[in-house]
This record gives sequence, structure tokens and C-alpha cells, in this order.
Amino acid sequence: KRVDKNMEPISKIQNEKPQLQHLAAQRQMYDEARKFKVYRMILTIPVAICWAILSTFLIRNGIMTLIGGLIIVLIDIFIFSNIEKSLCEKAAKTQELFDCDVLQMKWNRDSIGNPPAPDDIA
Repeated sequence: KRVDKNMEPISKIQNEKPQLQHLAAQRQMYDEARKFKVYRMILTIPVAICWAILSTFLIRNGIMTLIGGLIIVLIDIFIFSNIEKSLCEKAAKTQELFDCDVLQMKWNRDSIGNPPAPDDIA
């Protein structure tokens, strides 16, 4: 069997400690994003359902029901989804950092933005 000599450095580089730390950090970030998504659903869906039930029986004011529902949706969209998006973006950038290091490519700030902070990877 013929072994491609260009692949040997990649197999060595990808198993070095800094690269393994990048992969571990990336997995951890994606796990956190998945957990946050579950918590987000557990929180927002029951709150919305409870609000609908309470407003039907207790408030009986269409405007208040609308405002309350709108507040729940806005909190979900502008706060919770941004946190989830940020976690996924950090994980993707950490994976990109791993790829750039292993394949010995330059980081492309124009298309990817800044690399993840070292504190995010540690």
C-alpha cells in the first residue's frame, strides 16, 4: 500500500494536545448549545401555554393577552435565541480554528470574523 506523505503531518498535527483541546472545547460548546435549546423549550413553551390559559380565564382582556404573548415571543427571539446562536457560533469558530491549524491555513477574518478567544477554548 502506498502512503501519501502529505497526509502524515496532518495525522500527527490533529492528535497534538492543542488540537485535541480545540475539539474538546468545540464538543463542549455544541453540548451547551443543545442543552440551552432544551431549557429554552422547557421554559418558553409551558410559559406561553400557561399565559394563554390564564389570560383566557382570568384576564379576559384581548390587549393584555396580546401584550403578554408578545413579550414572551420577544424574550425568546431576542434573548434566548441570541444566546443559543452565540454558543453555536463559538463552537463553529473553534472547529474552524482546528481545521486551520491542522491544514495549516490562514484564518479568514473577512468571511469568519475574529477567531475564538483563548478563554473560550480553555
